[in-house]
Amino acid sequence: MTDPSVPSGGDSRFVREAIGSWLREQRLFLGLSQEDLRRRLERRGVQTAQSTVSRWEKGELAPPGDTLAVLAGVLGTSLAELEERVAVARTRAGALVDVTGRRVRHLVDEADGAAHAGNLPRALALLEAADDLLRLGGDATAGPEEEGALLLRLARAHLALWHLGLARAVLRRLASLEGVPGPVRFQARLQRLVLAEREGDPEEHGLLLAVIRGEIPGLEDPVLKSQALHVVGGTLYVHERYGEAVPVLEEAAESWAALGRLEQSLRARVTLGLCRGASGDPDAGERELRDCLAAARAGGYRETEARALFQLGRVLVYAGRVEEGLGLLDDAAVLARRIDLPELEFAVVFRAWQAARDTGVAVAAVLERRLRRALPGVHPRLPEAAAFRAEAGGSSPGDPEGEEVTP
Repeated sequence: MTDPSVPSGGDSRFVREAIGSWLREQRLFLGLSQEDLRRRLERRGVQTAQSTVSRWEKGELAPPGDTLAVLAGVLGTSLAELEERVAVARTRAGALVDVTGRRVRHLVDEADGAAHAGNLPRALALLEAADDLLRLGGDATAGPEEEGALLLRLARAHLALWHLGLARAVLRRLASLEGVPGPVRFQARLQRLVLAEREGDPEEHGLLLAVIRGEIPGLEDPVLKSQALHVVGGTLYVHERYGEAVPVLEEAAESWAALGRLEQSLRARVTLGLCRGASGDPDAGERELRDCLAAARAGGYRETEARALFQLGRVLVYAGRVEEGLGLLDDAAVLARRIDLPELEFAVVFRAWQAARDTGVAVAAVLERRLRRALPGVHPRLPEAAAFRAEAGGSSPGDPEGEEVTP
């Protein structure tokens, strides 16, 4: 388990309990006793007592980081899910939620507000607290419809934070729940589509995409239809099926606009502009994106503004206007940093580095050093992070002291 996810003796109760729960689940899945586990650890060179294993599972102690790696090997699993659980536990420790006298729907409503404000850690802490309340029977009024809605929001929060294993577990719980309304199950399929895309499962992704596209024409809820079109268009964009994505995103943007959802419509149009530019019509893509950029600035939508700058820079690079495109990518990276979107900033700098490297612009070396420094701070499954590791290798060149590192 790599830093900063390695727990230490000073970690919170939430972290110790998350590790203990993971350890107990993995041990019981294999049918091992605590003594069996102790003996297996001993054979791997880790000396410990059965009572210590018990204290780990109770959350009284956290195993040392090097012991966790051995535990994963002994239990035949990886540390990926544990890292996600530790991340959630640390989030909850930093955003304690008092559930006294609260209802599940109140916590979910508050979580929606936090998510809309861009505070995903707070939203996740509220949703986890609502889930605890539900599991422990603290809200007898919550039925399957409310539970399904909670699990859907919880899965979305985990996906937004790249907790893929936890998102999968929540969606599995939702699928097994009786009495969940059809629209909630459809939205769960949309989340499964995004999950399959992020996990790199082409078979699951292809099957879900075909099912969802077949269901969209029959959707009566205009909000759900807009959401489905947007998700499908977005996943086609991620798979670089730009021409196929254009009509889907056009319909999504029009559908959101008809509902008065300007920001969602703009986000669909930003992706649409890139798809137009990448599929052979850079002029149309540039017009779309410049219009989106003006509307985002007028509406105060900072993240959408950053994304419009990002995609406009890419379209100009595709059109051969490399210097102008790099300038817009620089603006996008600066704005992404200003509004605290490190993964968007990394994606922007990565595309700038690719463009500079492929066209022989000298700034490519500076951008590469910046990416190497930023790499440990972004999720390893971020597509641009994975692509950078594959293209640039793992060595870290030295950084001349005081050298400018902005693109």
